[in-house]
Amino acid sequence: MNKMNREYDRRLLKFEKIGKMKFIGHLDLLRIFQGAIRRAKLPIAYSNGFNPHQKMVFALPLPLGMQGTSEYLELFFDKSDKLDKLDRTDKSTKNEVDIFALNDYLPTGLRILECYEISEKTPGPAGAVKAAEYRLIFDGIQNTAPYLQQLLASPQIIALKKTKKAVKETDIRPDIFALKLESGETAIYMHLSAGSGRNLNPLLVASQIFDKMGIVMPEHEISITRGNLFACINENAEYSLENSRFLWQIKEF
Repeated sequence: MNKMNREYDRRLLKFEKIGKMKFIGHLDLLRIFQGAIRRAKLPIAYSNGFNPHQKMVFALPLPLGMQGTSEYLELFFDKSDKLDKLDRTDKSTKNEVDIFALNDYLPTGLRILECYEISEKTPGPAGAVKAAEYRLIFDGIQNTAPYLQQLLASPQIIALKKTKKAVKETDIRPDIFALKLESGETAIYMHLSAGSGRNLNPLLVASQIFDKMGIVMPEHEISITRGNLFACINENAEYSLENSRFLWQIKEF
């Protein structure tokens, strides 16, 4: 087969990154997965060139210090008649590969949860991400409900947002799809823009709430967990709660 026109078997892995693993940066996470794939002897495809590397793509890198319960990694395998299934959990057939064997080589806090087959013509999940849900947990802060409602009722929310070149004032209201209190007012649920197009840091939203309360945000005392990632049902329309689906459903695109 011409290496320039290779065909791949693609798998989308859903995994969690929790506990102390939240302090592992993206490049280190990449190296951990590369090592686990080698030790598990998965038949991963490699790129062309003088310095070939394993073909994998993370849907949306997780910021340092944040936990994730629904993270996604796309793996590419060279097509082969010997690879009947890549996502079997039993090893009864010699030529079948147990992709969940990766869990035997991953450190505590990293675990493969699910595996989905992606058709060859399906767009990559990395470009499909439009939003994410977050849960911010904090202690000692009460009576946040009125300020949360004030924020949601605001037609504009002007905040200082960092870009690659500068810090500028930006209206972040269009990037907030849902806000609500959970767990007896000690946690805030957020559904925000995420991905390569528009991305809103949940701490920036939290800072707006604390500003309205007139107190300094206890940034280092807030625990953040990213949950589900979302894509559009209709790619030709703007993202909204009505035009959303879970990222794992990309296998059906």
